[in-house]
Amino acid sequence: MYKELIKILTIWSIENKEYEMLYFLYTEFNIGIPVKYIYKLPDQNFFSSVSSFFGNKDNKKVDNVFLNNLYKIFKKSKYKRLENFDNLFGYIN
Repeated sequence: MYKELIKILTIWSIENKEYEMLYFLYTEFNIGIPVKYIYKLPDQNFFSSVSSFFGNKDNKKVDNVFLNNLYKIFKKSKYKRLENFDNLFGYIN
């Protein structure tokens, strides 16, 4: 029952840009975030040189600390089917 509430709060926090709550839910409750919702997260690519453009490493820039930390955690997270989101593919911590 509580996983359904966490699922609703996760979707709500993405849609309402409450990234502190999203970070907390993702790191503490291990429910995951489907890719279709990750695409809704804001990001902006930046390049400090031609080599960083071609290397495409750590080129995301976001003004929110919690969202930046979430992007860093995604690099270490598992990509798999999420049972709590009707078996959609996504990332889970």
